Amino acid sequence: MKLSWTSFKISMAGAKLSHLVQKDKVWDHGSMVELVKNVFYKIEKAKQRNDTELLKRYVTEKAYIECMRIFENESSKVPFSNAMLGEVSIIEVKEKTNKSPDRFTALIKGKQRATKGNSILNFSKRWQFIRETDWWLLDEMK
Repeated sequence: MKLSWTSFKISMAGAKLSHLVQKDKVWDHGSMVELVKNVFYKIEKAKQRNDTELLKRYVTEKAYIECMRIFENESSKVPFSNAMLGEVSIIEVKEKTNKSPDRFTALIKGKQRATKGNSILNFSKRWQFIRETDWWLLDEMK
């Protein structure tokens, strides 16, 4: 693996997760990565159908409002479609404090094809998930 700040963060998060999962199964790395993939494709499906209601079960109110804003902005531009997820990495893990719930940050990378023409766009985003009981909800997209 090439040494980089991102690979260091992935290693640190992995080390933290290996300890946290012993206390609570919600911190299972594989399940968290699968959840991120699921939410990504739910958002893509909601974009295609222009139906943000599909997302309510997977996102916080804050992220829901952000998705609505993104959908409105993208509809006025040359849209990209057929987004394919390439890689999901957990880069940050934080246990709850008095002021904030358990949370983790995932780095997602992938590609999108323009609906007009053949251009392909690589993308990289950071999504933060927060814990609500025994479930993770997307809270923030950067």
